[in-house]
Amino acid sequence: MTIILTRKNFIKIAKKAKKFVLKNRYLVATNVVFVIALIIVIIILSASDRARALSMPSPDGEASARISSSTPEKIIIPAIGVDALIEDVGITRSGEMGTPDKYQNVGWYRYGPTPGSVGNSVMAGHLDRGDDSNPAVFHDLKNLKIDDDIYVISEGKRIQFKVREIGLVDYHDPPLERIFGTTTKVALNLITCDGIWIPEKKTYDERLVVYTEYVSSENLPQN
Repeated sequence: MTIILTRKNFIKIAKKAKKFVLKNRYLVATNVVFVIALIIVIIILSASDRARALSMPSPDGEASARISSSTPEKIIIPAIGVDALIEDVGITRSGEMGTPDKYQNVGWYRYGPTPGSVGNSVMAGHLDRGDDSNPAVFHDLKNLKIDDDIYVISEGKRIQFKVREIGLVDYHDPPLERIFGTTTKVALNLITCDGIWIPEKKTYDERLVVYTEYVSSENLPQN
């Protein structure tokens, strides 16, 4: 499960991010680290034709700067029976969002906001293990409905989100600004594969995106 993060699309995001920062000075003042990262994006993309995404890929294939300080621990989606651990993922050398190493885990895009913070937090999970008869963590994501609950466990809190929209997007032309771009909302977007299998590319031709919004958070009992 991958989402292509091309230079062209991220230039658009960077320009909108700049406008967002200028128009929302008070809001972004509380998210200083995120703002600094956005500024780095603009500088890098303007300075180099080879920049692919949030920064130049490092030798290990991922961007070198990290926005969020901690990885959320677990995601729970009662309606489809998901109770999964979360891995942090970055950007690959080919300019795609990374995927979790384990099929039963979910990958959180670590260069975006932590779930529960202002902005679009993004998580991705595999649809299957190579064929539909061997499902992976987000195999049933397509069965979610509007207002279904999603919970993220992070730093001793249970953060609740509700599904607001579900849609299919083209693998080659996803709405990156909508999924990854700046927003004044506290949002969590979930991604998995869908559509027709492309054997030569070993992926599907569409992506299912579930857009959710923050509802509440509560402290978990300490053991």
